Amino acid sequence: MEVRTASCDVNDYACKLFKVYSDTVFADDYEGLLKFYDDSAVLIEKGKESFYGVDSIINAIKAYHAGLGPGTTKVSSQNSEFKVEHTDNVITIRCKYCVSSTESQSISLNHPQIKVQSVLAHETWEGEYIQYWRSEIGKMPKIIRDEFSIDKRY
Repeated sequence: MEVRTASCDVNDYACKLFKVYSDTVFADDYEGLLKFYDDSAVLIEKGKESFYGVDSIINAIKAYHAGLGPGTTKVSSQNSEFKVEHTDNVITIRCKYCVSSTESQSISLNHPQIKVQSVLAHETWEGEYIQYWRSEIGKMPKIIRDEFSIDKRY
């Protein structure tokens, strides 16, 4: 993970952040996830639960992985409508996703730099994902708010 520079292209920077984060999540690298979250971060499953603080968020991610099936190394997923918005201090990443249980395919975020793989049980999930990163010039970025919805499950 790199610090943001004044001359960087924020869209490319956000895509790289999301890829590194996603690779870490789908590798079940829970210790590695610690560096991504601000101490006061929140993870929200819209309309259901919220998890406050890094330890609670990591435990929630572990529980979601356990619910998806054995391992998280070969997922079939497609993300669409990948959008980046930013201010001087916050980068917002939005996308819709569809995650299915097939052997091994890559995630597509409509950006050539992002390809992620993971593994699911026999389900398909569809929903929306929004991530807010505190990202100031010269400092390491941190997730301050992580939101998702599971709109369809079949």
